[in-house]
Amino acid sequence: MRSTQALVLTALFLVACGPVAQNQQKPDAKQPAQTSEVQPAPNQEQATAKLQTAVGAQSMEQKCESGSAETCLQLAERAQERERNGTAPPDALTVYDWKLKACEAGSLAGCRSVGYMHEKGNYVTADYTKAIAYYRKSCPTEDAKSDPWGCGNLGYFNEVGRATAKNEKRAVKLYKVACEGDAIIHCYNLGIAYENGIGTKVDMVKARETYEYACSKRNNGACVNLGVLLLDGVGGPPDAERAVDILVPQCETNNKPYACANLGYAYSHGLGVKTDACMARDYYRRACAVNDNPVGCGNLGAALTGTRCGKPNFDEGIPLLEKACMSDYIHGCGALGKLYEDGRGVQKDIDKALKYYRRGCGRESYACYRMGKVHMSGAGVDASREEAQKYFKKACEQGRAIACRDYSRNTPDRKEKAQYRNRACALDVDYCN
Repeated sequence: MRSTQALVLTALFLVACGPVAQNQQKPDAKQPAQTSEVQPAPNQEQATAKLQTAVGAQSMEQKCESGSAETCLQLAERAQERERNGTAPPDALTVYDWKLKACEAGSLAGCRSVGYMHEKGNYVTADYTKAIAYYRKSCPTEDAKSDPWGCGNLGYFNEVGRATAKNEKRAVKLYKVACEGDAIIHCYNLGIAYENGIGTKVDMVKARETYEYACSKRNNGACVNLGVLLLDGVGGPPDAERAVDILVPQCETNNKPYACANLGYAYSHGLGVKTDACMARDYYRRACAVNDNPVGCGNLGAALTGTRCGKPNFDEGIPLLEKACMSDYIHGCGALGKLYEDGRGVQKDIDKALKYYRRGCGRESYACYRMGKVHMSGAGVDASREEAQKYFKKACEQGRAIACRDYSRNTPDRKEKAQYRNRACALDVDYCN
């Protein structure tokens, strides 16, 4: 975690637990043949076209019933177009009917589509058991011979334990199959697995490479995560300027809150751009505006209660910090606790400060660092170097350079002293002396 306005490394685990995106590759919308050696007279053109279409459809239905999976998929596409246009006859077979016929005729893509409909409750009642059964049919060999999207969706069911026993290792294997088949959303899921150690060892180099590939295929989530890794220099050398170039369109065009929040951090700390606290605040505000995103709102609250961009606005900032801290995401607790510790914008209350520090310490390096400072000083608690060091060490492990420095200063062990001093320097050159 970084600074008082700490950000999560990426938006990853949110996405990792999100729904399987459909992103299905539709077959070409091939129209039935309408051949005629003699052009119809103008007043007969419309009626003749309808007759030709009907005859073509009948011929296609016969082919589908005879086991042509490709024709069944074409009929599904036609049915979908008619449903969109409101021109489907009341007794017409639905997209689901034709996709099911395609699956039964051996189309792996058809089976995957039927599985997705059962997952999402499209045309049928949602049923995860049926969904996974069809995903399995679409991914029978779990290799390049299978449908990549079906394998990826099956992987997601294995990752979260939906209608099957949770099996993260198998999920990673399936994500690899899907990614190699250019089911790009699952390249994104694979990157999440590498970054967070889901079903595999944490491997930030592979995470960054996977995000790089998925971003090149225009997966927005992968671009956001790639931007953050470039900004932090994780999984490879830092490239803050490129990170900003990647994050700007994700924020300003695609309205991705974590892109906006990380741009705020970049402007706050002069990474790839000139330091500008007011621009940072504006990007945090954009992030917060997307469904009250807790990272954006927490950082906005911290910016508003600070003095780097004009006078503090406690009336707006403190409620934002409280909401972000008490959310499931737990963000902004460190900044909120510091206000209560110092009595800025609120009545000084060390008990409340400790309450917020404790809540945030599992997620925020700043909250852990402040807990260490409180225990070192004995403000509101019994002074304890041992307790303080415990929190400094935890904050250091979460990436806070100043915590590494303070741990180094307070440990009697010479080896640890050098180790943590070097770590502080590696995190922030300002702590190299």
